[in-house]
Amino acid sequence: MNYFLSYRFDRRRGTLWRGTRQIDITRKAAGVLRCLIDGAGALVSHDEILSRVWPDTHVQPENIKVLVRELRRALGDDAQDPQFIRSEAGQGYAFLAPVSDAPARVATPKRVAVASIFVDHRDELARLQQCLADVERGENRLVLIEGERGSGKTALCDAFLQYASELPSVRTCYGQCVERADPADAYPSVVDAIHHLVRQFPSAIPQLLSRHAPGWLAQLSPWVADLTTPRRVPPSEPTRLISEFSALLETVAAEYISVVVLEDLHWGDFETIELLRALAHRHAPLRTLILATYAPHTTTVASAVMRNLAAELRASARCVSLSIEPLGKDEVHDYLVARFGRGPVESLTRTLHRVTGGNPLSVVVAADGLVAADCLHLVGETWRLRYSPRMIEGALPKEVLEVMLWRFQQLGPKDRATLETAAAIGVKFSAEQVATAGELETPVEMRQRLELLRQRGFIGQRGVARDDAQAPVFRFLHPAHADVLAAHAPALQQIRVAERLAHALDQEDRFA
Repeated sequence: MNYFLSYRFDRRRGTLWRGTRQIDITRKAAGVLRCLIDGAGALVSHDEILSRVWPDTHVQPENIKVLVRELRRALGDDAQDPQFIRSEAGQGYAFLAPVSDAPARVATPKRVAVASIFVDHRDELARLQQCLADVERGENRLVLIEGERGSGKTALCDAFLQYASELPSVRTCYGQCVERADPADAYPSVVDAIHHLVRQFPSAIPQLLSRHAPGWLAQLSPWVADLTTPRRVPPSEPTRLISEFSALLETVAAEYISVVVLEDLHWGDFETIELLRALAHRHAPLRTLILATYAPHTTTVASAVMRNLAAELRASARCVSLSIEPLGKDEVHDYLVARFGRGPVESLTRTLHRVTGGNPLSVVVAADGLVAADCLHLVGETWRLRYSPRMIEGALPKEVLEVMLWRFQQLGPKDRATLETAAAIGVKFSAEQVATAGELETPVEMRQRLELLRQRGFIGQRGVARDDAQAPVFRFLHPAHADVLAAHAPALQQIRVAERLAHALDQEDRFA
């Protein structure tokens, strides 16, 4: 096993891991990575790579470029500023990261804060650790973690998995839902998690599945079944699968605690949600902690069902609900200090908070954008501002504007159209103005929608209307938000909104 930074590479199996999560790479890409690691720190020529990865086949050197691109994507590496693989034109490649045969010591808290979007969710992490302690005493726990995309749900789960995987009594696995073309697929995240277990314990888990959960074995890909000699069985009914999954966990519980992470269940299926409900009510000694994440405002039926499940189980001692809220100014300040050190960059706290709404992923990417645009630069060992905070805020680089747009693109169609309509009005707007200009909802419904968007960190509130003390005036957190939304709104929508605004003004003038 080779270890480098936060990754490890299983040379024998050709698998790449980050923490407890396997990163998919092809067999040939694994061969190239093995070759580069063997020559770490030195230039490995094209000819040497070709001779080792394709020993008996004549191929073009262009094939190496394709595989190096695949590795860079897997490692999150930047060809322009490489951390892992540097290319020498016409000569070969060099592996830059330090490689060892043993895992490095756990990173210091400061390094974790710099390297991850896991920003100031220490309370939530402590809550998960307490849940694990409860499970160690023989109880079962289901934790439902909700939050906007980029709020840090994945980073929280990664930090907890890293903690749990270091405990010898714990076995962890991870599954994820994706936005699917075929909604008929059942249990995609659970099957993914079982696959993860099989990859970690290829000799033990298939045998357990064969004895206790043959229906789940039938759900897996054929290569898993080939590891054992069970009789292939047809897919089971949901009730049978729930019973089998419980039996599997109970068998594992005789020796180990199980931690199962299922992510992005707003793209999930009803079967998985029913499985969670059944396990939450199960009284068998499963010694299992399940973490299930979802974005509660995603416009999917599964998201609504997950919200209902959270409400149903909230009173249950076996279920814990965690809501990941946007970062406050103090937390953004702490991130900047952890990443750039104390000094001039601290003065960007207000700007970065306004631009991102406190969304952790957006905070990190916006900071990256300021560095890429050379608004921040290193002088010796100290980060400095190339321009004043006021100049940076008044002329935000395109990299930061793209972060703004990305956040709004995560909204559902109605919420996005609402804010695009508000952008046509200006930086400040009322529910009545947006309802009139967009003809989307009644003023009362629009006020409720805007209030929810305010709670989610997409807009703010600036007092109340002069002629109606009950009517709040909303505002964009940063003027550039209105500019970005207006610039990317559909042209026909902009025309119709402009016509309605002009008509409303004309009516006001007529009766003034």
